[in-house]
Amino acid sequence: IARLIEKGVLPEHILAVTFTNKASREMRDRLQTLLGYPLERFSSRNPSPFIGTFHSLGILILRENAKLLGMPVHFSILDRDDSVSIIKRIAKDLSLDPKRFPASALLNAISKNKGESVSLQEFRNEYAHDTFSKTAALVWERYETEVHKEKAYDFDDLLSKTVELLQRHPDVLESYQRRWTYLHVDEYQDTNTVQYELIRLLSGSVRNVCIVGDHDQCIYTWRSADIRNLEKFEKEFSGTKVVTLEENYRSTQTILTAANDAIKQNSVRKEKNLFTKGNDGEKIDVYMGANEVDESAWIA
Repeated sequence: IARLIEKGVLPEHILAVTFTNKASREMRDRLQTLLGYPLERFSSRNPSPFIGTFHSLGILILRENAKLLGMPVHFSILDRDDSVSIIKRIAKDLSLDPKRFPASALLNAISKNKGESVSLQEFRNEYAHDTFSKTAALVWERYETEVHKEKAYDFDDLLSKTVELLQRHPDVLESYQRRWTYLHVDEYQDTNTVQYELIRLLSGSVRNVCIVGDHDQCIYTWRSADIRNLEKFEKEFSGTKVVTLEENYRSTQTILTAANDAIKQNSVRKEKNLFTKGNDGEKIDVYMGANEVDESAWIA
């Protein structure tokens, strides 16, 4: 990003997204250090790079198009507890057994499908075959009504509704494609389907995308991260240049050798060999705790 700006690319044409507020702050701080001057916080009036989380990007796009969506600009954002409370209320109205249909499990089913870009109608038609799924579809429908009534979005909506907006309104999509012509994504291996689709849409015909990702570090499959997004990137964006970063700055060679030997057993990965110019370090100890308390006491 610093190099692009130094080469004359207008900062407002640069977009960079990551997963946590901490990571985006770190990215901004490092960029300011490289440029040698402070960056103004991004706003629609301030021409600076957009550096933030996927969800903050969704909030920006939804707020800028609130009128089109029939929502207030300062809509409410529901956290998980808010969502669980609404689902508990719906479950009570439907006389559902809370042991058979826990609110958190129903919310997880809804959240998982939103993350995989599956609409309520698709879920009902293609996946809702058993009793739990059919019940989840019924709850989902009422949940959507309740959330909209409160003029709110839940955390998953910030991405799924953004993608829906861009798919349904080509003129809106085109305006963002013109605004951001240099796209950057951190930790790409942890993207889910809806995040993948958001970047694909924004990249438009220019296809000007720079990602950082590692097959060996995909740890968020439990929240719908899909390692195949990294696999298909080179097919989706033909002419991709791959730069393999093998030098490690955090670990000793002993740790890296063990990690290389362990991870090479995985079938879905790009071959690489981590190394460090540092020392070999201590040999690895193996300790089997009697339980989690014993284990944490040993570590402490």
